[in-house]
Amino acid sequence: ELSVTPKNFQAQMDWLKAAGGHTVTLAQMMAALQGGAALPSHAVVLTFDDGHDDFATEAVPVLIRQHFVATSYVVPGFLGTSSYMTQQQVQEVASDGMVVAAHTVHHVDLTKVPSTVAETEIRQSKALLEQLIGQPVLDFAYPYGSQNASIASMVAQDGFRDAAATTWGTQQCMSNRFTLHRFEVLGSGSLANFASLAGVPPPPANWVDPGPPPA
Repeated sequence: ELSVTPKNFQAQMDWLKAAGGHTVTLAQMMAALQGGAALPSHAVVLTFDDGHDDFATEAVPVLIRQHFVATSYVVPGFLGTSSYMTQQQVQEVASDGMVVAAHTVHHVDLTKVPSTVAETEIRQSKALLEQLIGQPVLDFAYPYGSQNASIASMVAQDGFRDAAATTWGTQQCMSNRFTLHRFEVLGSGSLANFASLAGVPPPPANWVDPGPPPA
């Protein structure tokens, strides 16, 4: 349920492009919330949790073809293990223009560990990823969506600009910048359902995904 097949992902990105969707980074969204440059029409922030290797092998090539950008919430303690990106892959997706963000060091439920452990998991995930990619890491996501005011305060104090929860919704504001809303794209969802979540019109009944260009 938490994974989308490569074929369906290709169709989702192709329709998002065809329907006039524009991907933006969390940095762009936060700047717009603070009175900066306005976002394009049908602005969408694409996020991928955990740092699985198929983000690098399957998703990024599609994103690059469409000139899209996405944010990958990486768990540095998992890098190089089965089904997760290697350190080199993280560096490569960052150089491809994708945003590398933090998701704790070991994907722990921050509300169920001592506060000292939670603080270390948050702070070290930022430091490890910044050392790996040589760029600031300012976006954070709570594992399992688990957070409270104390945890959110730690994230802010450790130098993050924003943090994503799993509360459904699209309305974002500065007051909830450390509990940003998101929609979960499920593997069982239809293309029309994806379009609805992304805020673009649904594909017509006769729409056929052109698929990737010939190699």
